Amino acid sequence: MVRKMRHFLFQGEGYQRSRWGIVASRQWNMIDCVCGCANLFTMDEMPSVFKNINELADHDVQISYLRGCTELVMHENFVNSRGRNIFCYKVRLLIRTTIVCQKFFLGSHGIKQSRLREKVICYLK
Repeated sequence: MVRKMRHFLFQGEGYQRSRWGIVASRQWNMIDCVCGCANLFTMDEMPSVFKNINELADHDVQISYLRGCTELVMHENFVNSRGRNIFCYKVRLLIRTTIVCQKFFLGSHGIKQSRLREKVICYLK
């Protein structure tokens, strides 16, 4: 049963849990960001980005794909010894790779910001 639930979870499909009810499937979200990243793609290309990550078989493979799409561009140091990292997010299609904002990157891959921070960005620093 656990293997079946993991399979559905990694494929982005919904499934029935015995104790807590139904777990909804992961969905592709149309994002209207201020910078206009949605205008860089046609309506036919948008769902293919979401399908690419769901077709990957394993959670570790999905995380490595997301790490490959995320790049540390710059680290700024401030006077009070605190710093800030600036990342570049890329959406890969069959023909091209396009740089997009974080909000569009999260929505097009159907992931949450917590997964991006905990699994992807923490290893890029």
